[in-house]
Amino acid sequence: MDGSDHVEFEMPLQFAGHLAGDPQFEGMKRKVTITREAILKAIGQPFTAPTQDLYDEFFFDVWMGVRDAAWQKKPVDGAIRLDVDDIKEDGERLV
Repeated sequence: MDGSDHVEFEMPLQFAGHLAGDPQFEGMKRKVTITREAILKAIGQPFTAPTQDLYDEFFFDVWMGVRDAAWQKKPVDGAIRLDVDDIKEDGERLV
């Protein structure tokens, strides 16, 4: 294991919803960090692989598990921080 407790990535602003299709925001990105615990909750299985490898392998499952409201969080130190509370519970509606 690599010891890292989070992964950092950039998300195009148009994926955040209300900015979709607005040409003035073309190419702009928002920095996001997600904790290892949140990734493990999203994929629903315990793994010992490095955190970055887990995110790279299961990024779709992770993104689908994030609550919609979490994407609206205010950035702290330039990044939105997603943690275990931002991941949907089993059976929670996927909207």
